[in-house]
Amino acid sequence: MKNLLVFICSVMLLICLFIPVYANTDYLIDNADLLTEAEEEELEAKLSEASDRLNADIVILTEEYISTDAESYADDYFDYNGYGLDGLILLVDMGGRNWHISTCGVCVDGFEGDGFDYVSENIVDDLQEENYSKCFNTFADRSDEVISLIREGKSFKAPFEFFTTLLICLVIGFVIALIVSLIMKAKLKSVHSKSEAADYLRNGSLNITVARDIFLYRQVTRTQKAESSSSSHTSSSGRSHGGGGGKF
Repeated sequence: MKNLLVFICSVMLLICLFIPVYANTDYLIDNADLLTEAEEEELEAKLSEASDRLNADIVILTEEYISTDAESYADDYFDYNGYGLDGLILLVDMGGRNWHISTCGVCVDGFEGDGFDYVSENIVDDLQEENYSKCFNTFADRSDEVISLIREGKSFKAPFEFFTTLLICLVIGFVIALIVSLIMKAKLKSVHSKSEAADYLRNGSLNITVARDIFLYRQVTRTQKAESSSSSHTSSSGRSHGGGGGKF
């Protein structure tokens, strides 16, 4: 009987050793049912392909309602559902109208600043307009771009949209200022300058009865209080996360 028990345990151990361990392959979890079946299949395939190629999980999670804050929920979902060390997750909470992106591993530093702004740029507008498929596909595509640069050892730099916008504003401002100046110039009448200030006064039009000193200006020096700009934090699992979010 003892030998039979040892044999059974040995067989079970061998079976366990040869069973492959699968990671979580659900990269799209649409619990709020925001997408059609066709949209889900297409987006799941995109997320799965990018995650495998980049060795970093790109996950999208929608919920009808969550009972905790979006940051903690997103962090814990990524940590406790079989995803890898590197990646990010977009959480959309329809009940509280919250969205949050949680980054992990190499994506914490890689998505700070320009990277995070680039990925999250149109999320609020698309969610408000109920363009859910567009929102999630943009998130997936842009996350792919940023992580690809991270894997190449490069840092993401925002496109030159800022400088283009600045140039357009300067041109518009110059044109408006030119038009206003031409209009004002057309209204001016030809005059000759006077050598003394008294020449500009009418006789008897100025009678000073009271004189006093009035301080017109004062100088105030203020020192701005230093604030922390770091968005990284530690989740309940002890892993480091970054990211951010807001309302829609």
